[in-house]
Amino acid sequence: MFTDLLQAASGFRVTSSGAGRIVQSTRATSGTSDGCVNFFVDRTPFEQVQPGDLDTAFPPGDIGAIELYPSPNDVPAEFHVSGRECATIAMWTKAGLSRP
Repeated sequence: MFTDLLQAASGFRVTSSGAGRIVQSTRATSGTSDGCVNFFVDRTPFEQVQPGDLDTAFPPGDIGAIELYPSPNDVPAEFHVSGRECATIAMWTKAGLSRP
């Protein structure tokens, strides 16, 4: 599963919740401790609505690359989400990497 790829990633934790898994940040930001994570897939925001969404939408065989930004201070401008200072995971599918 996609979340298996993140099990040992520094700054992130994978937890089971209901019928699926969610990815959370282990680092608090600006006085918050909600563990928020922004996701981008092929440079497009992806919203983790319910546990298991990432695993359902992205089989590991479809993933070409992953970039992890556990600190909101390190997130490149192209992956900033206004009003959400969170850790960020940017993922590219193999199909997305093959596009010019």
